[in-house]
Amino acid sequence: NNSSTSQESATACDSYDWNGVTYTESGTYTYESTNDEGCINVATLTLVINNSSTTQESATVCDSYDWNGVTYTESGTYNWIGLNSNGCDSIVIIDLTIINSYYTNNNVSLCFGESIDVGNNTYNETGTYIDTLTTVNGCDSIVTTNLTLYSDIVSIITQSGSDIIVNAVGGTSPYSYQWITGEVTESITPVTNGNYWVIVNDINSCESDTSFFNVDWTHTSLSEIYINDLIIYPNPSNDVFNIMFNSYAKQDINLTIHNILGEVIISETLRSFSGDYSSRINMSQYPNAIYILKLTTNNGMINRKLTLE
Repeated sequence: NNSSTSQESATACDSYDWNGVTYTESGTYTYESTNDEGCINVATLTLVINNSSTTQESATVCDSYDWNGVTYTESGTYNWIGLNSNGCDSIVIIDLTIINSYYTNNNVSLCFGESIDVGNNTYNETGTYIDTLTTVNGCDSIVTTNLTLYSDIVSIITQSGSDIIVNAVGGTSPYSYQWITGEVTESITPVTNGNYWVIVNDINSCESDTSFFNVDWTHTSLSEIYINDLIIYPNPSNDVFNIMFNSYAKQDINLTIHNILGEVIISETLRSFSGDYSSRINMSQYPNAIYILKLTTNNGMINRKLTLE
């Protein structure tokens, strides 16, 4: 019986099992065995090992990423297995960062004449506006602006007797008022001639342009209503005002004190009065403010300012 020799060749990926041994490198290997007749068999293996390949990638994208036929919308680590040029596994690992676009919905209300800037755009009319901006990461920031523009407030001052009154058109009532005198009512009683102005505000805190009105009718003198020596002291006062005057003609006299809302808080009527008048008026129960003393006869009216502080 003769010994025998055999020759083999093989190509494998990563490893190859031959006669109970695992080979992981290319080379020529032999294996000897004894057959039943006691003869030696020698086998020779020419082995080529091709290794699988692993590749690491990373990507940062906006919203979604298409990779090897799959669309990814969340950040994470993903694997893909294919074949390399040797026919072995090609494993690709990707570290994926997904940055979502930023969506903002803004409801904005503005007064007439105001505007809002969004990116490079300026808006000053009621409407819905959509702007696409770019964040620091290079992804879209989509801003929807729902803009409401309140209507303009137009204020008009007119004369009503010895008072001036402001009428407001536009805006949204109720209105508030701010006069040059510090009064906050719809109408005021000027105590001197000159220019008066008022600003009207509405419930949305929008304000009108300043309206002006020239008063030139407060020219009644004490002598024209037959009054001499009108004296008010102290003025300003902390509580009590002393009021003195002389009426040198018999006449009806109405003496009133008004708060800044135009309400009468103190009133006294003198019938067919002549001679000296003196009164001590205690106003300690009222808040510190400006009040108006009106002295009215059939021949005219005189206004004087009282300052309670």
